[in-house]
Amino acid sequence: MPDAIPDFRYLVLDVRTTAGAEFRRAPIPHEAKLALWLMREIRDAVAFAAGLSNWLDVIARLERHPRGREKLTRLLEYVLQAGEDMQLSEIHAILSEAAPIAGGILMTTIADQLRAEGKAVGLAEGKAVGLAEGKAQALLTILEARELVIGAGQRAAILGCDDVELLDRWTRRAISANSVADVLE
Repeated sequence: MPDAIPDFRYLVLDVRTTAGAEFRRAPIPHEAKLALWLMREIRDAVAFAAGLSNWLDVIARLERHPRGREKLTRLLEYVLQAGEDMQLSEIHAILSEAAPIAGGILMTTIADQLRAEGKAVGLAEGKAVGLAEGKAQALLTILEARELVIGAGQRAAILGCDDVELLDRWTRRAISANSVADVLE
């Protein structure tokens, strides 16, 4: 019967206050220690960059692990997302020297993040342009429905306007204006 009773061991480790050497000796997998260290130091870019070289052996081991690339990618994505003031060029230099795969992953992760940010900005700009174009077309439709004469310069001014608030003001005026000039004043 004693074999049926599980034997549990617990480890209590205060990640915030445990010193570096003691932290590295903790009886948990190196990968887990690295992740905990990243979460602890991510708030302080200087401490992170200074301490990173102490973890290069663990990072190099992760590079050789069958799923190491995937694990390193997740860790480095966390660094990029959570570390606001990270000196990425310094981190890349530290990683590239001793852990070139991790250095490459960092650069790929940075590129992916920049692409995503660029895509988001482009999408927002595209929506803004589309909204302005739609409002300009709606204004022209109102003016044409009211049979007001639209000069080429006036049409160009309306179609070239990207100020949504101005287009809204012009549209409100177009409802009762006697001429396109009255709308655009």
